Amino acid sequence: MRITYNNPPVKNEVPYQKADNNASKIEKDNNEEVLESTEKVVKNSRKKCSISEKIKTMFVAQLQAELTNFSMYNSFAVWFETQGLDDLGKYYRARANEELNHHQWIMDYLSDCDADFKYPNIPNIDIDINNAVQPFEITVDREIETTGGINRIASQACKEGDWGTISFLNGNYSDGKLIPEQVEYFAA
Repeated sequence: MRITYNNPPVKNEVPYQKADNNASKIEKDNNEEVLESTEKVVKNSRKKCSISEKIKTMFVAQLQAELTNFSMYNSFAVWFETQGLDDLGKYYRARANEELNHHQWIMDYLSDCDADFKYPNIPNIDIDINNAVQPFEITVDREIETTGGINRIASQACKEGDWGTISFLNGNYSDGKLIPEQVEYFAA
């Protein structure tokens, strides 16, 4: 069976003929029509976000949480370094980079889902640190809040039967792994 795409069937016995300029123009016009039609279909299909509005809103809030954690942990790193506790500063810089990775995973997922959204405001970090224990107490509280946000996304995705989001949340190191990451934080 021969399948053609808007082109006439080709016979093998046709001898070589000099190209007809009009035939060339018609073929070019047909190809442009097909290309325009294809671009229109692709453009329209790409406009459809593959996640619900509710899950998208929850992910945008999670973006804000991850970047707030990033800023907070960097603030803690600076405080520890200025106190001469460089190892604790390095610890918090590493924690900050993990939060930035989480942010990037979410950004990539929202992009892959064709989610159109306004980037969230990131609040200023205005914490007066009084002792070396305080940053750790605040970190535990923030991680509990952050984990709660991720778990709420997972619960909503389950309710909606959004297995793509569930898969993303349980993904691998290159494209997400938010639930296992939070489990690791609490296991440590």
